[in-house]
Amino acid sequence: MSDTMFNGGITLACSVRNISEAVAWYEQKLGFNKIFEVDGWAEVATSAKDVSIGLGTNENPTQGGHTPVFGVRDIEAAKRALEGRGVKFKGEIMTLPGLVKLANFEDLDGNPLMLSQSLAT
Repeated sequence: MSDTMFNGGITLACSVRNISEAVAWYEQKLGFNKIFEVDGWAEVATSAKDVSIGLGTNENPTQGGHTPVFGVRDIEAAKRALEGRGVKFKGEIMTLPGLVKLANFEDLDGNPLMLSQSLAT
């Protein structure tokens, strides 16, 4: 099934203790480039087209899993469409003003997934 709500980009989100140290590690060790860094969140571009790694601050980071974050054109419409298909979201859409809107949900086995709509102009 082809679906036009997705824009092709994907971010793999993970938690880290220190954003600046994590960004430096991904840059120095893997050769990735920082896309942006704000309070509590940063993203680095991987060598794969439209695939980035999102780094979120957490005092006790979860190890062993990333959350796929699927880019969408209109997060409200995408959320409604997925809810219409039986997808259950966790909480409301979160907005980081001028940056991004995010919506969390899970698959059948409780694996975390997320939608993201860029607000950058």
